[in-house]
Order: sequence, then structure tokens, then C-alpha cells
Amino acid sequence: MSNARVELCKSEMSSMFDLDETHITEISAKTGENVEKLIPQVIEQVPPPQGNPDSDFVAILHDCQYLSSPGSVILSVFVKEGTVNLRDSVCLLRSGKTFPIREMGVFLPGLQPTDSLSAGQIGYFILKVKDVEDVIIGDTICMPNSTVEPLQTIPKPKPSIFSGVFPDEGTDFRSMKESLEKLVRSDTSVSMQVDSNQTLGQGWSLGFLGTLHREVFAQRLYQEFGTSIVMTQPSITYRAVLHNNEIREFNCANNMPDSYHVMKWEEPVVEATLIVPSTHLSPVISHCMSCRGVQKESSTLGEGRFLLKYEIPLIETVTDFYSSVKKLSSGYATCDFEDAGHWETDITRVDVVVNGNRVDGLSMIVRSDVIREVCTKTVKEIAKLMPRELYKIIIQCVVGSKVQARAEISPLRKDVTKDLYGGDKTRAMKLLARQREGKKKLKDKAVVRIPRAVFRTL
Repeated sequence: MSNARVELCKSEMSSMFDLDETHITEISAKTGENVEKLIPQVIEQVPPPQGNPDSDFVAILHDCQYLSSPGSVILSVFVKEGTVNLRDSVCLLRSGKTFPIREMGVFLPGLQPTDSLSAGQIGYFILKVKDVEDVIIGDTICMPNSTVEPLQTIPKPKPSIFSGVFPDEGTDFRSMKESLEKLVRSDTSVSMQVDSNQTLGQGWSLGFLGTLHREVFAQRLYQEFGTSIVMTQPSITYRAVLHNNEIREFNCANNMPDSYHVMKWEEPVVEATLIVPSTHLSPVISHCMSCRGVQKESSTLGEGRFLLKYEIPLIETVTDFYSSVKKLSSGYATCDFEDAGHWETDITRVDVVVNGNRVDGLSMIVRSDVIREVCTKTVKEIAKLMPRELYKIIIQCVVGSKVQARAEISPLRKDVTKDLYGGDKTRAMKLLARQREGKKKLKDKAVVRIPRAVFRTL
């Protein structure tokens, strides 16, 4: 290919990963060049799995998928020791329950049924499991009444962002709960806790590894189970250091401690590693600095490429940091994040008040230096999405008792004087006064309904 930079790529790989260039094989999936050399090298350089097919059967569960038929689940397993045959019964060690194997096989890459699986193989079981809590990723699978020790479990990743999840209009709460439990069981990196909201009702607080993970989870929930949800805006885990040196973590505004108990606030920080072409270096650096980034390293990677390392507050990367970097570099830059501890920060709780009533699901944790800007933008967005009513709607962003921004939605008005022809003007004044009195009573009694579109957009 005319645009391929083979030698440059080999040089960059050698410098980045400390590789000998003679060990790098030039392969083209498009033309098929040197593809035949790949499998022999994998066989030669990657050690085979260890295990004795004649030992007691033991396997580890590393993935699961629920089928459309009730209770049927596909377990992806790695057989560590021994052999298992079709129609055998297996025990999930954590739950202690035994299930007969209805089908087993290997991935080629689809499901290919077989009669047995032996040590070193990766395959699948189809079981009839009624309770989704019995299936735990990382569990050890063995024969009933076996005395094998549990294998080392897969460490559970720590979530970095959190969102409230609530049923959308027309979504059944029970079916949504079942769908969430099944999906969370197959994706152990998602944390799940019961949550409630005055506006959205009963729901859950879910923790994700990042924004992409959050979007993929919502998409899988809709595609695999047909469940439509409402997600609140993502938040991160802050730390409050109290005056008694106690450290308290929180990830939503409703759990934020009162400021007079807090000695200092801390926010999580990530180390962003970016590889950027030299032609797009300046705008990417400017963007990192606008996100409160602190440069830690800058070096060249061969011809025309730079390696940048920045420490950036996690909250700045939650929304559109990655997409902005891609846009500024015309798609050529790459970006990776690693945990880098915490920074001291100054944050405040901002509440959204509609006609004097606080809306729990719209409360925010905002940096003190951008409160006015964020509040003004928020009330304008809400005012665009809220429908007009027969009375005035007042939207406010408040910090404590101080109003930071305000927007009004004018009421719908009926012309009550259109049928009057001539006569004393006091008749029209009486009708208008009666209309004002009626709207005042309606405003005092009515409860403003917040559309779910507001939560989706914000």
C-alpha cells in the first residue's frame, strides 16, 4: 500500500515497547502478506495451557449470556483441570447449587456442540438457571460433592463514574429489574445499588468504568432486553476530609456532606497519555490546558508524532474530552487514561428549584469558580425543554438560599375579552381579574411535571 509507513511504525513500536525490530512481523490482512507466518509464531511463542485431563474437573466462569427462553443461560468457561461430559451435572461453587448440562461445546467462532471439554479448552455450557444471583462471573465450577479449592477469582474493577437509572414511560419496573440484574451479572465491572427520586420514582444507581462503558451498557440493555431507560447525568466519586480527619466518599449531590463539617474537598485525577501528530499538536495542548491539565511529559515518537502526558481531573474527561481530542486531531490522536490519585478542589452543591420545589434528580456538584456559568446554561436548557402551562413557571439554580441563575416560562393565555363588544371597560377588567385569580389558585395547587426529556438531555 502506497500510504503504509512500515519502517516508521516498526521504529515507533520498538521505542515504545522496547522490542527488537527483528521480532516484528510485517502482516497485511488486506493483501494476505505473511499471514501464514502468524499462527506458527503464536504456537511457538505463546505457551500452551497447563492441566491434567485425568484430574478432578474444575473450571472458571468468565462470561455469561442469557437466552430468550426463560432460565436458559450460556456460561463461557475455561477448563483448568479434568474433563466434563455432556449430560453431567456441575456445581457453581459460590451458590453451592447443581445444574445438569443441557448442551456444551466450543466457539468456532459460533457455538459448536461437542460431547466433552478437557483441561486447557475454552468452551460453553447451557444450563437452566432460575435465579440470576446464582451466576457470578469468576466463580469456580466443579463436579457435585467435589473437594476442590476455589480458583483465584477475577478482581472486580472499581467504577469511576456513576449514573442514576430509572424506568422510562411505558417500561415495566419488574421487567426492567430482571433485565438489569441479568446484564449486571454478565458485566461484573458494573456496580448496582437501589436508588429513588421524587420525580423519576424508584430506580438504581449504577457505577461504570467510563462514559463509553456507560453508553454501551444502555445500548445493550435496549438491544438485548428491549428496555428503555432514563439515565441521569454522570457523576464521579469525590472525597470530603472532615475536621476529625475522617474521609467520606460520595458520588451524588444528595449524599454530599454539609460544608461546615468539611476541612477540604478532593477530586480524582487521571493521567492522560496522548500520541498526537505534530500538525495537530497546538490545539490538543490548548484543549488539555483548558481542562485544567498539568503537563508531565512531552517527547517525540519518531517522525512527526509526539507523546504527551497530562494529569487531568477525572470530571473533565467524563463528558466529551476524548471526542474533542479526536476532532481537534482529525481523528489521528490516541488517548489513554490511568488513575493518578486525588487533587484538592473547591466544589459546591447546586440545586434546581422549579416553582419553589427542589428537583432531586437535577442537583449537581459544581466547581465554585464556574457556578454562574453552569447555572445559567442549566436553566436555559431546562426552559427550552419544559412545556408551557396555564401559569408562570420559574426555574432557578440555587446554592443554599442564594439564587445563581433564573429563567421564566410565560404562561399560556386565553383571551377572555374577545367576545365582548363595546360596553363598559370594567366588564373586561373584571374578567381579566378573575382570570388572574384563577391562575394564582392553580399555581398554588398545581405540581409542575418535569419531562423525562430534561433528564436525558442534561
